[in-house]
Amino acid sequence: MRLKIEKGENMDWIIQNTKTFIEIIYDRVKKKLLQGSTFKTPAWEDINNELVKVTGENYGVDRLKGKFNCLRQQHREFSTLLARTRVTWDCEANKMNAPEEVWEEMYKY
Repeated sequence: MRLKIEKGENMDWIIQNTKTFIEIIYDRVKKKLLQGSTFKTPAWEDINNELVKVTGENYGVDRLKGKFNCLRQQHREFSTLLARTRVTWDCEANKMNAPEEVWEEMYKY
């Protein structure tokens, strides 16, 4: 997956690195290190250091913040879609299901 960076750069995020990043973030949230809706700079530096140890990729704090915000937006959009009447998520097939008329209505936007 390509991540569009605010400054116009592209940064590759392979699926495994994204999963690892989410696991690291989740661990920090469980430890109550989230300050409001983000982390303080030292926490971001620790997250980056841990990601480097596990993946060998040094994305840097700014890129991690960008990825975090992209993932948050994707989650918001996914949740909004699931909140629509007659839209369901099939965990086994890893896909969304909806009647054809629901998809047609969504394609209008």
